[in-house]
Amino acid sequence: MNFDHIKRCLDLTERDFDAALDDRDICRALVLRIAAVARPETGAPKVLLLFARMAKLGCYWLEGTLRVELMGDAETTTLEVMTDSAGLRERVFAPVALAVGLPEFAKAVARLPHMIDPLELVASTKRRMVFVAEIDEQESDETPAIARESLYESTSPSQPPVTPLTFSLRTPVDSWAPQPATKPSSPPGGRTEPAPPPSSTSLPAEDGWDDWGDLLSKK
Repeated sequence: MNFDHIKRCLDLTERDFDAALDDRDICRALVLRIAAVARPETGAPKVLLLFARMAKLGCYWLEGTLRVELMGDAETTTLEVMTDSAGLRERVFAPVALAVGLPEFAKAVARLPHMIDPLELVASTKRRMVFVAEIDEQESDETPAIARESLYESTSPSQPPVTPLTFSLRTPVDSWAPQPATKPSSPPGGRTEPAPPPSSTSLPAEDGWDDWGDLLSKK
């Protein structure tokens, strides 16, 4: 997949992250593109949203605990991503360097920590930050195997015989015809109560990203 449309880190969208979760090579390509365009004060910390989404939604090609390490100084930051499963640590892909100082990442996380949930900052110094999160397992699309003997009735003498069904599962065709709509009964006095206001819903994942980007671009 081509990520040439990303000219700066602030251009990252939810669609880019969703594509990266589908395949390790696509995820590597996105991270390399982020590293290529990353510049100070242009939203480089948004790369953490990729790993937060990876942990929250799960990846079929990852399991265990996700570990993200940022190591650097005031000029550059090296990003290293690993998984820890049963005490065995494995790199997801090779470390990459971003031309952005580590303090910019620290500032972003301190101001808006909820944006990278469920990533948890477990270690932080002037030269190193470590985030961890459990990777949610995706449900398998495979149908569980059914034992052959379970497809037949038991012939145990202690079990009573099964009574065959005596009703029909067919529905008369007439019952499929649309029924006339009934008007709701009006309360006494002829007044109709106003409809309740719609309930509030959670904002899409992309809401708030622009606010974060605007905040990070302010010097």
